[in-house]
Amino acid sequence: KAVLEMMRYPEREMTLTAILASMNVAEICGLQWKCVNLSGSQTESDGQTIPPKTIAVRRQWYRGELNEVKKIRARALPIPDALLPILLALKGRVRYTDPDDFVFVSQAGTPVNETNVASRRLKTIGEELHMPWLSWQVFRRTHKTLLYNFGVDYQSRFAMTLSQ
Repeated sequence: KAVLEMMRYPEREMTLTAILASMNVAEICGLQWKCVNLSGSQTESDGQTIPPKTIAVRRQWYRGELNEVKKIRARALPIPDALLPILLALKGRVRYTDPDDFVFVSQAGTPVNETNVASRRLKTIGEELHMPWLSWQVFRRTHKTLLYNFGVDYQSRFAMTLSQ
């Protein structure tokens, strides 16, 4: 909780996406609005149906390039209730909400560079909280740990701790 309180955009939203939706940082950085269905009905994107309140993991931003994820990594992830208001707020911003725009963008509209955010923000937060090992991988593993400890209901338990 202390880590999240020290975070700001984009690392806070990216961290919550990693923890709640179990996406890796390359998938998060490569996420485009056309692959996010925030509505209550199914939509179509690039010839594929996306169910209601679902993230279609199709691409990743890795080493400065947008690529398709491996077939085994392509999946449809339900958007957890705790993540929905975060994504709705991002969708409500003034710029960078067109289908081909990235969900997590720099001020210039380019995908967030995970290495820059990690070195500038995560490292600083980690040092301040005596957690020098803080990294994107930690947050991805947090999803698995919460799932193991609390079962499927972990998302609502995690959402409760955020609101306290």
